[in-house]
Amino acid sequence: MSLLIKNVQIVDGRGRKPYKGDVLVQKDRISAIGNLRSKQVKDFIDGLGNYLIPGFVDPAATTDRYLDLLLNPGQSRLKEQGIGTVIGGNGGASLAPLIYGRLDALSKWADGINVNIDWHTAADFFKSLSRLDLGINFGTFIGYDTVLQAITGGEERGLTKNEIKIVHRIIENGLKDGAFGVSLRSGSYKTMAKSEIKGMLDLVTKYHCSVSLSIDVRSGKEEIEKAIEAFSRKNRVKILVADFWPIAGHEGVFEEVLSSAPSNVKFVLKPYPGVIYQALDVLPEWITKDRDRDNLAKALLDEDVLKKLEPELAWIAPEKCLVVYAGRHEILSGKTLKELSEIYDLPPVKTLLKVFSLCKLRVSLLYPSANETILMKHIKDENVFISSYSNSSFMETAYLKEIEQDGFTRFLKTACESDSKNLPGAVKQVTSAPARFLNLKNRGVIKEGYAADLTLIDKDNFKTIASITGGITKGIPLRHRG
Repeated sequence: MSLLIKNVQIVDGRGRKPYKGDVLVQKDRISAIGNLRSKQVKDFIDGLGNYLIPGFVDPAATTDRYLDLLLNPGQSRLKEQGIGTVIGGNGGASLAPLIYGRLDALSKWADGINVNIDWHTAADFFKSLSRLDLGINFGTFIGYDTVLQAITGGEERGLTKNEIKIVHRIIENGLKDGAFGVSLRSGSYKTMAKSEIKGMLDLVTKYHCSVSLSIDVRSGKEEIEKAIEAFSRKNRVKILVADFWPIAGHEGVFEEVLSSAPSNVKFVLKPYPGVIYQALDVLPEWITKDRDRDNLAKALLDEDVLKKLEPELAWIAPEKCLVVYAGRHEILSGKTLKELSEIYDLPPVKTLLKVFSLCKLRVSLLYPSANETILMKHIKDENVFISSYSNSSFMETAYLKEIEQDGFTRFLKTACESDSKNLPGAVKQVTSAPARFLNLKNRGVIKEGYAADLTLIDKDNFKTIASITGGITKGIPLRHRG
């Protein structure tokens, strides 16, 4: 089976000028590029002179974190946005390996009650994914917290020497199976022994992988630099920094860290000011400390607790706060806090706590906390990659409210507003550059023999016209080949 994409301007992802041509796809590969109009094929797409670029590489989408990858494997909204490849497992939490076959490390985000877990190792996970009708290619980091939680039972403590050996063995097996590296929270280094960090970085280096580090700008410049330095190994380990935003009041720290970071560090941004907050991130520590999820859900309904929480949550503007995920209560998703407040006939803070309690704290909020001017100022920096930070279910919600539109194509349009000659470099920034950094083989470039992950975008308004992932087959589980 073959597919011919004819009459297009090819922007191949290597930073070269667009050129006119046709692209022939056979099964999952690009088999020919050039003047192929005389080629006889059953299926074809007439590109009408629009741009054909590689499928976008998203290094920080959350499609696994909320189990959306498993419940909605087609990932239609990501695919429609032109995203061909997603790397998950960021923020210290991943779907594999699962030592005991439980999703405890993801409980902050999702309820796994409706998911059949039939894997333990990363290899088992990839086999399970291959049985799904994936609409995108999916690879993953090993979430360090996921491994630790299985070893310690969720207890906050350091590891014994024997436990460190076990953790290192689990990580090495995962990297051998094809994981793209290890992900951690920025504060992780504080509780890790030197031998624990050294052993992990030895393995990341051995298998030519990278470290994904989730960082909160509010922790301050000194703390952030310590976190990066802890895993950087004198700038020899590639570090992908996620969840790092120019939050209002912390723009200076954001810009200082971004401008002074070494060349081995890349930051993952999105061209929109909306930041995803979990219920447990919004609530102050005094209410969450030493309470399990059920007890915390009950405590939020207490009137005395409400009185103490009201001034601490006063920063939330109800009309700007959107519920994008409400565990097992989907009817609440897609509504602003103002709308829910009117439905429940309660003040906004009381409404928010009611929703938190009802959903047992498995709630995600989208809030425009980032300074959009500062964000867009740095979005084209050489040490920046782009991500949707989302999944298909979130995108449906965001689109209904018209809060966030196609992030990748918006980035391309923004890059070309001053000069259309910027297009090749911008395409490279969202395709071959992250592919090369992550060591994605044969992806991110339009080249004969490479994977047929392709996106056709309108040359005038940069909207996605068509998205092809895996040629005329389907998306696949991606394994790192170090």
